Amino acid sequence: MEHVLFIVIGIGVFLLGVRDLCILILCTEQIEAEHTGYRTYYGGGRYGIRKVDVPVFTYTYQGVSFQSQLAQNVPYKKLTENMEHGNIHPIYINSKHPQTCIFLRKVRPDTILFLCMGLFIVLGAVMRMR
Repeated sequence: MEHVLFIVIGIGVFLLGVRDLCILILCTEQIEAEHTGYRTYYGGGRYGIRKVDVPVFTYTYQGVSFQSQLAQNVPYKKLTENMEHGNIHPIYINSKHPQTCIFLRKVRPDTILFLCMGLFIVLGAVMRMR
């Protein structure tokens, strides 16, 4: 029974990486957007409560205005570079679903880590079942 649990966990971790890759593949159209602030989320962390600030951008695409937060994690250093209220930044959107946007069109190390860890967990659980 524990093998099934590890397989499910491994698939979940793997799908996090797949989600990140899909967003990178789909968000290809570069537009200019105004940074309008942050949405703050709180969650459990290693050393207590963890605060995460996600940038919010306002932009117009095909005559429709959108206000959207990024669909990816951005390194803190990138967030603090010129990320002031009112500044204009290039972002990438999904032309079929323009409310989905990303800031960087690069495969992040954590995406590769999710893919590898998920695969490793699933393979390890399957091998132990034999």
